[in-house]
Amino acid sequence: MISSRLTTVDSGILSHHFIPENARALVTRRTESRKLFGKLDIVASPPDLVAGTDKYPPRNVVAGFLLDTSGSMEGTKLKQAVNTIKQFAQVFLAERNGKTLEHQPIHAWIYVISFNSNARLVVPFQEITEETLPSIFEQLENGIYPEGSTNYEAAFKKQAEILCQIIEELTAAAAAAADLSSARRQFHFIRFFETDGEITQGTTNIRALYKMMRQTPATATATTPAAQLDLTFEDYVIGYGTDVDLLCLKKLASATPPPSQFEEVSSSQQQQQQQQEHNCSSVITVVKPEDIGWQVGEILFKLIMRVGIKVKVSIESKDPAAGIAELFEYETHQWSHQTTFHSIIHNEKKSLYVQFTPAAAATEPELIVKIQCENQFSGTRYTYEYSHESRTSISSDPSSLLLRPLDSMTPAEKGLAASENDRAQEVVFPIIQGMIQIEIFKQFRELEANSRSSYDKDVIVREAYKTMRMLKAIDLQTTGSFPYSIAPKNANLITDVKLIIGITAVKDPKEQQCLIHARRIASAQEDIFNTGADVSRKYVENEEEYEDIAREVIQKRDGVGALSQQQQQQDPAAQAPAQAPEEYTDDDAAELDDSLPSRIATCMATPSRGSGGGYNRHYIRQKPSILRLLCARIALSKLNNQDRSPETIYSEMKQELIHYGGEHDEDPSYHYRRHTHQQDDTFSTPSQDDEYTQRRMGMMRQMSSPSSS
Repeated sequence: MISSRLTTVDSGILSHHFIPENARALVTRRTESRKLFGKLDIVASPPDLVAGTDKYPPRNVVAGFLLDTSGSMEGTKLKQAVNTIKQFAQVFLAERNGKTLEHQPIHAWIYVISFNSNARLVVPFQEITEETLPSIFEQLENGIYPEGSTNYEAAFKKQAEILCQIIEELTAAAAAAADLSSARRQFHFIRFFETDGEITQGTTNIRALYKMMRQTPATATATTPAAQLDLTFEDYVIGYGTDVDLLCLKKLASATPPPSQFEEVSSSQQQQQQQQEHNCSSVITVVKPEDIGWQVGEILFKLIMRVGIKVKVSIESKDPAAGIAELFEYETHQWSHQTTFHSIIHNEKKSLYVQFTPAAAATEPELIVKIQCENQFSGTRYTYEYSHESRTSISSDPSSLLLRPLDSMTPAEKGLAASENDRAQEVVFPIIQGMIQIEIFKQFRELEANSRSSYDKDVIVREAYKTMRMLKAIDLQTTGSFPYSIAPKNANLITDVKLIIGITAVKDPKEQQCLIHARRIASAQEDIFNTGADVSRKYVENEEEYEDIAREVIQKRDGVGALSQQQQQQDPAAQAPAQAPEEYTDDDAAELDDSLPSRIATCMATPSRGSGGGYNRHYIRQKPSILRLLCARIALSKLNNQDRSPETIYSEMKQELIHYGGEHDEDPSYHYRRHTHQQDDTFSTPSQDDEYTQRRMGMMRQMSSPSSS
């Protein structure tokens, strides 16, 4: 069962004194012109774990791995990848008797194909049992070794061949058992495609590769009563390391096939494609080899605990004349009447953000929320529909105790006011956090869109600093009062912002792309593995507090300094480089820039292509944010109790730029991170006191541990 809960606010919440001053402008923008802003919680009911509950028939899972074993995988990469497959098999063996969900055992089968210049079957299709596990381990240890080039075409063709054989085998077994049972056998195929590099052999036609990747025999999509077989599929594309062609992998994992090179897709065709049934696909970027176990462990837990996949949520006003209701889509950076996400699991709450723009005379409209999903094992579709009255949850009634001065209240009224204040904060702050998270997603999108250009990141750094100050103000006010509701979300958002700031110290643009993609997806899906935590540690504590000082020093020293926010709004192209790289063409930009237009107001400037903000096909080296470097070094100097003026620090920076040919040789936060004790931040900070979260963390630890073989 999936349910929904809608909480909204209007500009009346600004009458509450507990809202931090530095967040009021954001709240005003989101609620101006009588707009409502809200949080739509989608909740999946937890499973029944009552002792003695009858077990359901086992769920059948077929896990397939297409593992890149080209020469670049030699060493730690390949060792970690193989170990992850071993642990994957061990976890599934434990689930055979229902370890995570006692009433729901899972039977699993596996096959492994390695590919480089060619592709070959390393682990033949077999069920994971106590008897077969040792041979699976032996085949992995002896049959996988690095050599050759990277040929996606060979990998996908080999997988199609193996799938044909597997489905023929399953069909024959189901037909043979038809006399014993009238039930149809259901198998869910989860296919992992792991690669650490770009295509160096075989076709590079993405549209053709997209179709090859999903090719299955006719029996997989057109079952007959005699076959007694139902099959469902999903795909994970895992970019391993920072040398992957991320744009190619995104297209391979797209919900719909990419258009051909000369094909123009109209808006109506796009809508038709979106309505078509498609494989459930995701792109996962693993920057460090040791992180692959954590990432696959997250996927595995979700597979076991899912309520449904291909989840689509839509919202609309019951009376279209009342106004327009929209959901925020973090992938496309748009407001739309619907959004989709990969899956939802038992006991999970997904928060989506809603805005309602009323018509002239509309008040308190009724909003209709529709949730659609699919059972991953049977393919059965479910639809839930709920009606919500979008009254604002916090009253702006003048009689509210919260609006009266304390000295005019009786002791009893003060107690009631304190209780009312707590209730108001518990509703309002999560909604403000939603407003802030949208700002963070905007910063991620700007970084993704511009990390291939010589884009000056000072603008994004200033936006990140502004966001950090808002989150710290909320944290100061709520940590002690709401440690299990508001505080964990705030901590995760602060990590997002620290990563955005830390990204400016990462010089490799391809590494930046992988890090940004991984963190943006993990943040939106509220994953428990704290993706990008090591980059977030590049942030120096309180560095944002020195922004004004740093800007003044730069202004005095260089005569021009960082542009003011107002100037940048007036001249978006002002930060663009004076001259485009020689290799830049419009075609290059169209190919490399996968950002989408935004309907969300932003004060962040973006380089104009016509003004020279071009993209270099060969990925030019990134220019750092001078503002951020100076802020970090001032903060580091203060933390180390050094008596050095900001002017002195900036002069040293300028000398470094001359000495190292225009680049800073060292990350300014290096010594700070090296000498500061870091707590274990492997996991993000959701409430971790329930048994499912503990099992989730335990499974992920197991997946990332060395194999016991």
